[in-house]
Amino acid sequence: MKAKASLLLFLFFLIYSCAPKVCPKPEEVLKKAFKEPKDGVYYGYLKVNFLRIPILIKKQGETEEVKVGYGGVSVSTDVFCYEGTCFELPVKPSEIIYGYFPDDYRVKRCNGEIILESQDGKELFFERGTLKRVRYKDFSLIYGKRTNEGYFRDIVIKINNLKAKLIIEGREV
Repeated sequence: MKAKASLLLFLFFLIYSCAPKVCPKPEEVLKKAFKEPKDGVYYGYLKVNFLRIPILIKKQGETEEVKVGYGGVSVSTDVFCYEGTCFELPVKPSEIIYGYFPDDYRVKRCNGEIILESQDGKELFFERGTLKRVRYKDFSLIYGKRTNEGYFRDIVIKINNLKAKLIIEGREV
């Protein structure tokens, strides 16, 4: 009797584990995870090695201005430069701090974590409906917790062998 029950239980788990998984549509994932950037002035710092570099991001409508308090770093709406080496940003800086990457995506994988991929190569990694990582060319972003206002306070930036941490301390309207 125990053998039959064990066999039935084993068969149930075997069938359940082999059943096809239904992945959510990209639009459903993005609708829950994306928050559009709000206008305002975001201030914080970029931590690179032992440096704490002040940074200010001013967003007003479609216009964005970035100020950095160190000559070795420059950031525009589409390029990040550190010590003479520049990298293309996947989106504007305000969209990075909100984890907002608008595009057309397809589901690449959905077992435990969901990975969405765009035609230009952006990969978005979600765990339990929350954006955790973004990979684009040589550029990688790792997200911490989201604030009540919708932006991420801590973002780790990895570019090739450079590792920096962007910390947003606040927002003024």
